[in-house]
Amino acid sequence: MKVLFGTVVYPDASKYMDDFFDSLDRQTYKDFRLLIISDGVAISDIKDIISKYNIAVEIVVADEGMTPAALRMQLLLEAKIKAADVIVLGDIDDTFSENRVEKVVETFNANPEAGFVYNDLLLPDKTVIMPPLPAKTYDIEDILEYNYLGLSTTAICISKLTEDFIKSLGDCKSFVFDWYLYCRLLLFGLNGVKATNAETYYRIYDNNFAGVPTNIPENIEKELNVKKNHFDALSKYDDRYKRLLDSYNNGKYQFLKQDRYFWWNLTKEED
Repeated sequence: MKVLFGTVVYPDASKYMDDFFDSLDRQTYKDFRLLIISDGVAISDIKDIISKYNIAVEIVVADEGMTPAALRMQLLLEAKIKAADVIVLGDIDDTFSENRVEKVVETFNANPEAGFVYNDLLLPDKTVIMPPLPAKTYDIEDILEYNYLGLSTTAICISKLTEDFIKSLGDCKSFVFDWYLYCRLLLFGLNGVKATNAETYYRIYDNNFAGVPTNIPENIEKELNVKKNHFDALSKYDDRYKRLLDSYNNGKYQFLKQDRYFWWNLTKEED
């Protein structure tokens, strides 16, 4: 299995590169290469930091002005062009349990039908912030009105995707590319399996768009905007999104109260 670990480096998060590289250097599974899309960070700066670690790396410089969706599309496309079997995804501002790559590979080997694998998300102090994740994800109904599949907690069997499909992701108009991506993958026919006992540690700071879900007015307002935009972006692929967009535009939704939330899980379409 040819495994890449993919990330995008950008100036606001470049100060976290040391922690990120250190986390990869500690992985128990070593047979992978790091693929970096550099969005405005000098290659020399990246190489200066990564030279302290025993990590094989390939760096691709992004064109100026690319959207976050286009950058992630390029990351997946580069993995496809390089004939990778699997790309493990991780945000440059996060870190990971030492066995994350190992568990991802084990899960793909044990579930050859899987199109993607996902793992738990915790805060750096190991605080759990989401409800328990399901063992499998087979249909967009699983993430229709909320999401638990992030770009730092997932890995994709890139060999199961076509270049044309990957390129189509660059047209994403949704505010949240991770949610859009996994809805598109499910609609494409891929399904997901959870890797047990593997973790991503989610760093919270000002530039985190999603943050930690909490039921406060500002977050509810943000969620409503995100959902309407997301449903609109996907409405051409499945009529369920047309229905949801109509419901939310007409105020036909309810507020949820829980102890823990998935992303965009503060509201729900009225029954």
